[in-house]
Amino acid sequence: MSLLSDPMGRELVPTKRRRTRSASKRRPHSPRERAPKSATSLLRRSKKSERENARWLQKYDGRDERYKHLTSSTGRIGHVTGLQADMLSLHYLGENKNEVIPVKWLRYWDKIVGRAAEWNKDALMVFDPPPDSRNPVNPRLPNMHIITPERHAELLRKERIADERTNEGR
Repeated sequence: MSLLSDPMGRELVPTKRRRTRSASKRRPHSPRERAPKSATSLLRRSKKSERENARWLQKYDGRDERYKHLTSSTGRIGHVTGLQADMLSLHYLGENKNEVIPVKWLRYWDKIVGRAAEWNKDALMVFDPPPDSRNPVNPRLPNMHIITPERHAELLRKERIADERTNEGR
């Protein structure tokens, strides 16, 4: 079974054999241009990112015992095709994206993280998708709130304490 197949042996990513050019016919890569990565290395990097983020989510949020048969030991469910999600914890069902983000978004995030630190506040970045025909996915899609992992861990810890206190009162 290859790295690019599911547990049943079916290919997840179709692999085609490409004819390579001989060394004399290859176009040289400029120093600024990166050589294309193989599908295997991209898949490996993606799964590693899923595992790390699922492990983090389980560490701070906890494991959902109702779905323990679906999740791996790290909390990853990306190996189950058809679920269309990557990680599962007590309160969250998550999708992990290990992709390039537009530089201007990274600049916005860097700016707000810096300003929040100066003001002794927590950073928050909100993406507000347009609620009309300019949004081709879903016009009623909710905002995305982006916070730091440290703030998220703190909120999960406080939520767990509040849940324990609520359960004690029953």
